[in-house]
Amino acid sequence: MDAKKDIGILLKDKLRELKDSPDEIVWVHIEKELVKEKRKKGRKELLVF
Repeated sequence: MDAKKDIGILLKDKLRELKDSPDEIVWVHIEKELVKEKRKKGRKELLVF
């Protein structure tokens, strides 16, 4: 029974070590994509008017 608790504790500790958020380069890429989408959307609105 104690072995199962130890395994559970070990797993929890390993999971805590994982990063919760992506690296900075991922955020930079997302931001660039959002800017592209905003530009595309702005162009469509200009064409409608």
